Amino acid sequence: SRFDAVFDEAGRHGMKVVPTLFAQTPPGWMRKVSGCQSVGDLDDAAYWARACDYIRRLVTRWRGHPALDSYIPWNEASMEVPLNASTLPQYREFLRRKYGGDIARLNAAYYPQFSSFDEVGLCDEPGVVGVIIPDRVSLIDWNEFAVEYLVGKLAAIATEIRALDPAHPVHVNPHQMLKTMAASSQSIWREADWMDFMGNSSHPASHMIRWEPARFPQALAMINSLTRSATR
Repeated sequence: SRFDAVFDEAGRHGMKVVPTLFAQTPPGWMRKVSGCQSVGDLDDAAYWARACDYIRRLVTRWRGHPALDSYIPWNEASMEVPLNASTLPQYREFLRRKYGGDIARLNAAYYPQFSSFDEVGLCDEPGVVGVIIPDRVSLIDWNEFAVEYLVGKLAAIATEIRALDPAHPVHVNPHQMLKTMAASSQSIWREADWMDFMGNSSHPASHMIRWEPARFPQALAMINSLTRSATR
């Protein structure tokens, strides 16, 4: 009822609403994550089914409202992809594709050596506590995989939205764009492949902390130039 009131009031004032879905975050009563923007296990078929049901309920309720502008499927889409029983097989498959199924090609580039792709992940991997200077090539590969993983989930959510409402655009608002975005699984150019247009989050207090306040306009210009390079 609160969201109905927001849509109706916006419509009366000629304003538009951009709902952010948060389908990637389980509600607090499920007790699966500790924070209101934490990412649930999107590889869990049962949770994904619940997330899709939530998307269906939201989109079908407001897709016909004149105040609806567009959708953001995932606020500031970013995550630290865990290396676990769910993601490890996907990571190994990613490496098989990248190295043409030739373990010798991977070993030529990596410091740890493997007899097969099924051994990858059995020793320290990038991001694991205790790795002081990680193998640089494997770190790059892991970041590329993490981007592919996040973009795949983001695309899946966008596909669910468009199947229910092809009339309204879908976009995202990447953040931390003055940092190394791959470290949080972000690639604005890869995300743009699935979005109708790109926005961004630009908060001086948290996104521009390495810049002097007098240079915040330059930082904002840089962020928007990056966004423009990706958006359609």
